[in-house]
Amino acid sequence: SLGQRSRSRPRVIQRMNDPGFLESLHPHDAPRGPPRAIPLRMTAEPGSVAALFLSRVRESPADEAYLFPAHGGWSSVTWAEARMDVRAVALGLGALGLGRQERCAILCSTRLEWVIADLGILCAGGATTTIYPSSTAEECAHVLADSGARICFAEDDVQVAKVAACRGTLPALAHV
Repeated sequence: SLGQRSRSRPRVIQRMNDPGFLESLHPHDAPRGPPRAIPLRMTAEPGSVAALFLSRVRESPADEAYLFPAHGGWSSVTWAEARMDVRAVALGLGALGLGRQERCAILCSTRLEWVIADLGILCAGGATTTIYPSSTAEECAHVLADSGARICFAEDDVQVAKVAACRGTLPALAHV
């Protein structure tokens, strides 16, 4: 369940994610001075978010993956249920002709559907670009044009209207 650590995660990552990690360090081990770049090679496990997601699904398909507000309370989905939704998005993107590393935008507030869309994009081999739902139509058009997004996921009619207002200036955008 949420909050339980996966046994497959390296111990150093588990410790770094613990809230009291820095406080638990011996004084001579604590970070000093400004942050510095550290080469990131902490594990030999799969190297992509999509691979990590699918690995987690295989390890614990019946475990609770996500909690989300619903009907005045909270609801949840398991890793297997999330995988089905992610798969549907990935297959849909493939049917639309999404190529490797082609951009898909997500114009949406923070919610489960955002996560599902993002994982679907990554599992389809695409790359995600995000747009704040508070962005104006002009700001949305700038992000979509600058990223070269071919597909845009929009949360609702309000977000679709922002994209529609600038659609003529976005030749790369094929689907909303």
